[in-house]
Amino acid sequence: MLMKLLKSSLFLAALLGAFVGMAIGSGPIMGTASVEVTQSSFQFVAMPESIAAGRPFAIVVQAVDQNGAVIPTFRDKVEVTSSDDTATLPADYTYTVRDAGQHRFTFTLRGDGEQTITVTDMAGQTITGTTTTAVGG
Repeated sequence: MLMKLLKSSLFLAALLGAFVGMAIGSGPIMGTASVEVTQSSFQFVAMPESIAAGRPFAIVVQAVDQNGAVIPTFRDKVEVTSSDDTATLPADYTYTVRDAGQHRFTFTLRGDGEQTITVTDMAGQTITGTTTTAVGG
């Protein structure tokens, strides 16, 4: 009986060791897992509906989760683009601990009409946010 228990304990230890070894990268993991997929985005705080062409303005861009809550641990680099090819845009920016998921950017749009501003997470380009404003002379 002792020998049978010892053999089954060794088998269990070997199996556990193999599973742990596979989990850290030495081979495939068998089994199933469920993963909750979330969609984060960027939110623009106090974006004006219209602005004067050529006049600088600032808005806060927040990294938010699928529920709209600010992600205070967001630390990725972002790129800012616009449909206005004459705009003055901020340089690429890496969010810091002090930002706590939100940062103030300054823009100057010059092209008349409806213009968009897009912020894209450069780490994977899966997190984006776009806002639109009317630009007038």
